[in-house]
Order: sequence, then structure tokens, then C-alpha cells
Amino acid sequence: MTETLLFGGLFLLAAAYILLRLRRDPFRRTAIPWQSVAEFAALWVLALVLWSAGWLPDLGAATLLVLLIVSRSLICLLAGALLNGLGLTTPALAVYRLGLVLLPARLFGMLLLVNRGALFLGKGQYDQAIDALQAVLALDPERLQPLSACNARIYLGLAYLGRRDYDAARQALQTALLVDPAPPERDYQVPILLNLALTHIQAGQPGAAIEMLDRMLAAEHWPPHGDVAHLNLGIAQAMRGDFTRAEAELTQALDGQLSLDHLAAAHLNRGEAYLLQGRLDEAVADFEAALSLEPDAQRRAYALGYQGFVQAERGRTAEALGLLDEALALDTVDRPLIRAHRGWALHRAGQSDAAIVELQQAADAARDLSPVQVTRIHYLLGRVYHETGQPDAACAQFQVAADVAPLCYHAQLAREALGAMQPDPRAG
Repeated sequence: MTETLLFGGLFLLAAAYILLRLRRDPFRRTAIPWQSVAEFAALWVLALVLWSAGWLPDLGAATLLVLLIVSRSLICLLAGALLNGLGLTTPALAVYRLGLVLLPARLFGMLLLVNRGALFLGKGQYDQAIDALQAVLALDPERLQPLSACNARIYLGLAYLGRRDYDAARQALQTALLVDPAPPERDYQVPILLNLALTHIQAGQPGAAIEMLDRMLAAEHWPPHGDVAHLNLGIAQAMRGDFTRAEAELTQALDGQLSLDHLAAAHLNRGEAYLLQGRLDEAVADFEAALSLEPDAQRRAYALGYQGFVQAERGRTAEALGLLDEALALDTVDRPLIRAHRGWALHRAGQSDAAIVELQQAADAARDLSPVQVTRIHYLLGRVYHETGQPDAACAQFQVAADVAPLCYHAQLAREALGAMQPDPRAG
């Protein structure tokens, strides 16, 4: 009787789990990996045969044997998730690796690989993340686990974005969007559209980013996704020089329900928009607001770097250099851009030769920056060459700035500078 109750209870639990997954599947097709179900059934039949042959003492022992074989990878999955939640990413990666070594069922193997890829992504180990996530997609996930396939492609797109491989990032995210684009999957479409917009922003394509964000906001949305969309819309509008719309979008985002990191980003980008309009006091207020949020090292360095640029514009070069040296000491990925701002501060201090050296070194080290930042560096270097009477060198730098990210504001300024330096054909 006990064995019958145990067997019946396990059967009902398995059936309830399958029904629950079918009801909650937002892609409206089964997310149950039938291959894994078949593996489970085969193990159960084998256990029953062993029990019938007398190799196992009772049906309860057979049940425990099957659960032990099937659940070992699930235990690793749960343990890894717990360790990751506690911030112990390295042990979590080790546990996930153990789960993969234990030859898990297909479902758990896919989840382990997706979680492992996400952890590598969070640690900035983009190559390892790509390897793990591509292994998921090699398991024919559309047939077995469409949600895992969608998540894998989102993380894969972000990993490629971290490597500045914008074409691969777009391809991965667009494929995720096409897994099943019909409603009601807006909860998956929204982050995909946001990440596609971010990819276009970093690639220096503000128009494409605005198109993605408008598409997202045209549908029903909710905070914080809508607020993040307004943040990114503000960034994209500022990139192409539409500062009135940029200020409106960023202000709307700041009035919403942003996380602390997004709040800092909104203040930084609105401050930069004010700076590019010459509204220095408002720019400093936003940079100080970002710093008051105690942001991470990268955003702190970004704010200090732009504060240094503002002080250089005000003629306070000693204060500017102090702020820029403080930003450089943080040794973030934006270091070349900060060095370019330091070069500009040296130029404002009358040390143009040293400024050119600093700016050229910044340009040489800018290969890991976004095209928008590279454009700004070459534009500033062109300005210094132009203002020190070196027109040929200035034209060369303005041309690079115009070519790297041609749709962005500093590329527009570079083209205007090139046009102003061309001789008037009517002269003479």
C-alpha cells in the first residue's frame, strides 16, 4: 500500500508539473522536453524490471534510484542559482560545470548552460559566455525549450555587444525576437527591443535605435521598461544632436522608476547634452547628481571626466586636471576618452604640444571604445590641430571623426569644420 501511494504520488506530481509548464508557457507551445521525459520513463521502466527481478528490495528503492539519477543535475542547477544569488559567482560556475559533467537530462543541461553563460556575461568573460550559449543553441532548443533558446540568444547578443561585435549582437537579438513574435510575449519582446536599441546606440546608429524604441513604446508597456526606453531615447536623440527632445526624454526617465544605475546613467547623459549646448552649470549639476548616487567605478569615472572637461571650458585648468587624474586612477574601460578630455584641458592651459601627445595616445588606445566615443576623440584632436595652425593634420582628424560614426553629432561637427576649412571657389 505504501509503495502504491508513493508511486501514485510521484506520478501525480510529474503530471502536475507538466500541466503547469504547459499553462505557463508564454510561447503557447510545450516547453516540456519530451526527450527528457522519455529518458525519465526509460529509467523508471528499468527500475521496475530490476525490482521485478529481485535486484531491488522494493518499489520505494526503485523510485529513489530513479530520482537520484534524474535529479543530480537539478540539484546542481539549484545550488548554482543559490550561490549566484549570494554573489559567489566562481563557486556557482564550478557547480554548473559539475552538473554538466554528470550527464544531465536535456532540459537541465540547457538550463545549466544558459545560467553558466549568464554568469560569464556578468563577469565580463564574453568569450566563455559565447561558448556556453552557443552550446545551448546546438541542442535544437526551438523544438525542446523555446524559452531557453530565447534567453540564450538575448545573453548571446549581450556577449557579442560586450565584444563590440555589433553585427553578431544584432543577429542574435533579432533571431530571439523572431522565436515567436506574436502577442502575448511582450515580456520577452520588450527587453529584446531594448537591447537591440542599445546595440544600435553603441554602434553609432541613433536612427535605428529610435525606431526600435518607438516600436516598443507604441505597444503596451509598464515601468521600469518604459522609463528605460525613455532613457535610451534621450541618449539616441542627443547622439544625433536633437538636444531639445533628448532633454525631454531624459527628464521623463528621471521622473520615472529607474534603478540607481539607470538614474546615474540618465543624469550623466542629460549632463552631457547640457554640456554640448554650452549650459555648463546645468551640466555640472547633473554630473554631481550622478556622483551623489555612489555609482560604480565606470560611471564615476565618466562623471569625473566630464566634470573635468567642464572646468577646462571654464578656464579652471588646475581643477580640471585634478578631476581628470582622479577619473584616470579608476582605470575603467572609458580611460581613453578621459585621456582625451585631459588633452583638451592641457590645450586650454596653453600646453598644446602635450595636449596633442595626450590626445593622440587616447586615439591610439580607443579601439575598445564605441564608435561614438572614438568620433569625439578624433574631433577634439582635430580641434587642437586646427587651433594651433596645423590645418592638414586637423583635416585628417576631422575626416576620421566624420567617417567612424557618420550619423552622430560630433561627426556632424567634424563635417562642418571640414567645410569651413575648404577654400572658397569664388575667392581669387
